[in-house]
Amino acid sequence: MSTQVSTERPGEATSGGELPLLPLLSEAFIRSMDGWTARVIARAKRGIRSGAVRWVWSLPYWYRHGGDAWVDEVWWTDAAREALAADAMDTHALEVLLENEADNYRDNALAAVEAWQARGGFNPERWDGILAHFYPEHAVARGHFESRISYTTIGAAARCFRVGFQPARDDLRQAYVDYRGRKELPVLADALLPLGRELLQRVLSAPELDRVRLDCLEICGQDPSWAEVHAGQSAALRWAEAMAWSEIPARLQENAGYPQALLFGPSGRSRLSLNDDQAGADRDRSPRDAIIHALREHVAQLPRGERRAPSAPCRLSWGWRDVDLLLWSLALPGDHCAQLAAAATSLSKLCRGVDFHYRLLLAITWTRVRAPVRASAGA
Repeated sequence: MSTQVSTERPGEATSGGELPLLPLLSEAFIRSMDGWTARVIARAKRGIRSGAVRWVWSLPYWYRHGGDAWVDEVWWTDAAREALAADAMDTHALEVLLENEADNYRDNALAAVEAWQARGGFNPERWDGILAHFYPEHAVARGHFESRISYTTIGAAARCFRVGFQPARDDLRQAYVDYRGRKELPVLADALLPLGRELLQRVLSAPELDRVRLDCLEICGQDPSWAEVHAGQSAALRWAEAMAWSEIPARLQENAGYPQALLFGPSGRSRLSLNDDQAGADRDRSPRDAIIHALREHVAQLPRGERRAPSAPCRLSWGWRDVDLLLWSLALPGDHCAQLAAAATSLSKLCRGVDFHYRLLLAITWTRVRAPVRASAGA
């Protein structure tokens, strides 16, 4: 990420007569963001160890296995040993330890699997990553993966195929025919992307993958204020990350309406609601208009360093599937991603009711974008 230092005067309107939505990043603001993200990540690490923050090692896009800009595999392994010492059935810890120290923890994992089965085998999805290490030699693993081919959960066939259950390929092929034919990019992503790039290239031909790529490019140019289009654009980013299609986020970067849809939600699915104390004062202004106005005023001050945010006019909702910023940080980190993360961080400070995990998402995004700059400075 190159440092974008503003040459505009704070509060100066754009050529359209409107204050900018995405900030130009001054050196002062970058330092402020660096400090904020460091504090959030330090709190997250403490919370993961204590159980107050979700174990994101196995969540798609939150952590790049093998080592990420915000945390590495050594840290996860150490945290997993602590967690397993406290609970021998901790599936999160077992997954990490099987990945990194399988010889030392295979017996522990097998004992946990057998205890889980004896207790009824509830919540089988939580055991996917562990049972994969015992397929096909262990009967429990065979039953888990081979019986789930008559699946009801999108993505189950991909998980079965990943461990080597070949009949799942037919279901994956059918998913491509069904969902790509209707250009349902989100469902197609759910069904196929758990395969990973190498297996995707074995299940789908090069021309079939290219048709998906063209579908992604097409939807990235459409109006993101429509909920279905915005969902398709999120799926396109997932495909771009999986297949290293950098032209997908590059096309989306050209879509002038995308930042507003990302920050505030598409029309009809707003992520914002007015606080009770603001509802009377702003009854003639929609929550979207109120927060856009406040955010524009706030980011106009950022070139001189971060300014204290005004009183929060809205609440911001967030869901676990809202990971677009993480996808940007993996698919096309750079100035545009940094500006999106900076605007989203400012928005989170303007609003109330912001989940800490969303702040962690913002911190991870910013840290990934900044990592090449730090590495270059230290070289």
